[in-house]
Amino acid sequence: MGHWSSALEDRISTIVGRHIGDQEIFSTRSRLSREGRYIAITCVIEANSRAQLDAIYMDLNSEPDVLMTL
Repeated sequence: MGHWSSALEDRISTIVGRHIGDQEIFSTRSRLSREGRYIAITCVIEANSRAQLDAIYMDLNSEPDVLMTL
């Protein structure tokens, strides 16, 4: 979840893509908050390891517009 910006979904996909290499992102969906200030973005991948997931979460959390990762 993050502050809405038109480029945030692309930045999230790029961050996740750096970690999954040749694997594909199975799906990406987004949903704006009621007032349009925040956006929730969901990326579905098949992770190879817990370490891979941890690295993705760390990079996502370092993105300034990302407020929370689950």
